[in-house]
Amino acid sequence: MKKIITAAVSIILILNLSAQQVTKEDYKRAASFLWQNLNNKKIFNVNTQVNWLKDSSGGWFLLYNKEGKTFIKIDPKKGKTEPLFDHQRLAKLIGDILKKEIKPTELPFTYINYNDKIHWEVSLADKNYVLDLSNYTLTPKKEEATPNPL
Repeated sequence: MKKIITAAVSIILILNLSAQQVTKEDYKRAASFLWQNLNNKKIFNVNTQVNWLKDSSGGWFLLYNKEGKTFIKIDPKKGKTEPLFDHQRLAKLIGDILKKEIKPTELPFTYINYNDKIHWEVSLADKNYVLDLSNYTLTPKKEEATPNPL
């Protein structure tokens, strides 16, 4: 019996000593499979959020691909989707305001909201603007005064 226990312990020790060492590259590879490293970088449009317009005329959502993001408009009456706006033209307009180059697939909105068919409220660099799609202008939004309760 003593020989069997000694043999079993010896086998376990040999197997443990010959176990593969985990390298830094192994950790990097494992980290590459984390959700935040996959979502909209290697796997696209898993969680698509549709934003319905308040006048019930349709909606919009973000479409991601390897190049970046595209704002897409949904027109349920026509049964079609199309770009929400001219991304190229808007990127140039925003670039002029922010004084830096903006790629059409990397529009830096932190907030976008539908006002009506041609007016959208957007936030860029911590400032609010109204985007007029009829002439592609961004006008700083007038902040409404908060009523004083006293």
